[in-house]
Amino acid sequence: MSASETEPRIRIHDFSDRHVDKDVHFRIIRMKDSLLIWIGDRATFTDLAVAIPTRFESMPITTKLLGSPANLSSGALSQKIAKRCNKQCFVSYNLPSPLVSMKGFIEERLLEEMKTHPENF
Repeated sequence: MSASETEPRIRIHDFSDRHVDKDVHFRIIRMKDSLLIWIGDRATFTDLAVAIPTRFESMPITTKLLGSPANLSSGALSQKIAKRCNKQCFVSYNLPSPLVSMKGFIEERLLEEMKTHPENF
């Protein structure tokens, strides 16, 4: 068997961290050519955006699939990660209020996780 035959088709990686007084949970689901990143403080799935890199634009295109179009957090984050990983990226951002400090914390925490566990991205 080759290494590609033994490698799992889907890899799930969970981690959590604390920001101020709130626990934030992350679930990364890595598939062959895409990622799904779920971020939340409890088991909800009320928001979803996707970003797709193309050869026609320098930034991946993004669209909101689920949730309020006024909440741009998931779209912006999916676009950044899709560009960095050069693959389709779904982001589900399920936190009650997208505070500026919270968004910065989430981006920094994901970047740290990408550096320490690149096999999950």
